Amino acid sequence: MDALDRAIAGRIKRSGKVGVQALKIAHGTARLGSAFLFPLLLSLLIGTFPGLGFAHTSDWINTGQANARIVASSGSVMPGDSLWIAVEIDLPEGWHTYWRNPGDSGAPPTLNYSLPSGVTLGPIRWSKPELIPFGPLINIGYKNSAVFAQRMRVSDQFGEETLPITLKGRWLVCADVCIPESGELALTLSVGMSPESGQSFDSNEAYFESLASTWPSPLGVGDLTISDQEMIVRVPREFAALDQQATVTFLPFEPDLIDLGAAQTWVTSGASEMVELRLPLLEKPTMDVAGLLLFEEKVGGRWLSGAVEIRSDEPASERATGQLSLLSAILFAALGGLILNLMPCVFPVLSIKVLNLVEPASSLSRSRSGWFYGLGVLVSFLALAAILVGLRALGESLGWGFQLQWPWLVGLLALLFVMIGLNLSGYFEIGLGLQTMAGDVGKGRLDAEGFGTGVLAVVVAAPCTAPFMGAALGYAVTQPIGVTLLVFGALGAGMAAPVVALTQMPSLLSYLPRPGPWMAKLKEFLAFPMYGSALWLVWVLVSQSGSEGLLIWGIALLLILLLIWMGKQWRGARGLLWVVAVVVLALLLPQLSPLPSTASSTRIEAPDHAEDIAYSEEAIDKALANGSIVFVDFTADWCITCKVNERIAIDVVSTQTLFEREGVVFMVADWTLEDEAITKALARFGRVGVPLYLVYRPDLSEPIVLPQLLTPEIIRDAVTG
Repeated sequence: MDALDRAIAGRIKRSGKVGVQALKIAHGTARLGSAFLFPLLLSLLIGTFPGLGFAHTSDWINTGQANARIVASSGSVMPGDSLWIAVEIDLPEGWHTYWRNPGDSGAPPTLNYSLPSGVTLGPIRWSKPELIPFGPLINIGYKNSAVFAQRMRVSDQFGEETLPITLKGRWLVCADVCIPESGELALTLSVGMSPESGQSFDSNEAYFESLASTWPSPLGVGDLTISDQEMIVRVPREFAALDQQATVTFLPFEPDLIDLGAAQTWVTSGASEMVELRLPLLEKPTMDVAGLLLFEEKVGGRWLSGAVEIRSDEPASERATGQLSLLSAILFAALGGLILNLMPCVFPVLSIKVLNLVEPASSLSRSRSGWFYGLGVLVSFLALAAILVGLRALGESLGWGFQLQWPWLVGLLALLFVMIGLNLSGYFEIGLGLQTMAGDVGKGRLDAEGFGTGVLAVVVAAPCTAPFMGAALGYAVTQPIGVTLLVFGALGAGMAAPVVALTQMPSLLSYLPRPGPWMAKLKEFLAFPMYGSALWLVWVLVSQSGSEGLLIWGIALLLILLLIWMGKQWRGARGLLWVVAVVVLALLLPQLSPLPSTASSTRIEAPDHAEDIAYSEEAIDKALANGSIVFVDFTADWCITCKVNERIAIDVVSTQTLFEREGVVFMVADWTLEDEAITKALARFGRVGVPLYLVYRPDLSEPIVLPQLLTPEIIRDAVTG
């Protein structure tokens, strides 16, 4: 990062403090960004040093009413570096042009750059606009002058001696009449250091640093949500400053969402620390909603103005569900549940169930067992949905696999897998279901084992996400509880379908091998996937709770093994010993707690990439402003699908070479432990769990959402376009 980058980043960082501090700092910088002072300041900075400014500005062109030129932060650039370029439009007194949302009429500018291969542009940095009333209409834009800046990045493979920049631009300028104007601008930069670059750089450093003071920074607090009929903006009471000396106006980035002429009234209730603004929607958003809070306040007898950005915590319904209908969500859920049976976390348990079906039994018993297995799966998914909806209603930010963010449950599952493995190895005999553990239950054994195996299959499915599941569950959690339960029920029905089909159609069992000695060998072999699953869960537990958590888990395992041994010696005391086992677990497992240093999104455990950085919206914006491509990996240590993708698609030589060649910023959103910011980010893209993979490119306004199962080719196509 060069001196200009540090200066701009520092100014943006200082103006991005949360809460009331954001308002105070924005007020402080607003003096530079007011509509009156800013054009004057630019004129002074460039006009005072005409000889120095020529090398990195184009000639002015006249497009009718407006004059326009390109301004660069330096006259030269090195391969692998980046610099700022901007289009400056100068207008006569009384004329204006438009912001990204022009308001009730007008149009934003269109800037089409022609650049050599290996040179990319970041998004436009929009300066703070102002409201421009015209009769009954409210327009949003810039009076007298406007500057539209973008970050330009030059590949380290760029081998030319010069960098030609050509811009074909269109902008609408208005006073009493509106005139569409267009022009073509050109500027050529040298590649490599030039003798005069030092002085020229110093001059335009001040130009772009002062320009950065007009860029709204993220508010950092508050939220913005969308319902079917209205938009709700919430900010701290202190920010809105509900008195006669301040006004705060919300302007959405997307046009035609709200009536800009309607009064915006902030209200509060009781002792709430937040105030809210409810705005009726003119039409439903088709993308994630974001906007600007434009404020004016009288401080010391002077009116100061500023702006901060605010983004939605939840996606617009159309965006979140990918245009899913209820029928599509049900079909996707059922298909995802069917595929879930083939995922590595479920397949061993399914194999055990199929093994039980091969054992001699009456057709009636086998049929009942299949139905009870399906019932166990269905009840478990519905219970999981009810818990998820209930906790989210209480304000918890949870998603698919949320239970594996709790170390005590991870430890319990690891113990369960060890017990199942020991059972399959023949160390002790006990049913796999939830039947009574004190002895045989007679003819209900298959029923109970069927139900228990169904429950177990759902429990172990949490680390896996099958294709189609993400969109379906993302739709489900944004709907009323009845629809949520219906979609989760479809997921359960899809998962249970293969076993239920096998038990209800005996002819299908004829395709399986006949019972024989091979069954005992297979049963013993299936113990090893259980041990492997337990080992993996212990690894997850260590990442969550550290070595102390491993010690507590080891003590619990030792005591449980001792109780099992005692049960084999004194069979009459087995019931009492199981009670003791439950007490031991109840006392020890709650001691498994998250490490304080890992309970945030900044946690990155044993990174696989040398330049991994923790996920944050600010980091993404900064990287895009520098002209970089960003790959965001939403992952968790307990997510098997995530780990498979890392091994076969991300951590392979071809992908890592691609990332290095294209200068991709690799960002990790670690959801191993509960993290509200990551949960909200998942929700913005219609997901309730990991994995999620996003590719942000400077030339695109929205990120590319990749499939949940990756290949190197999928990543390459998203990065290179």
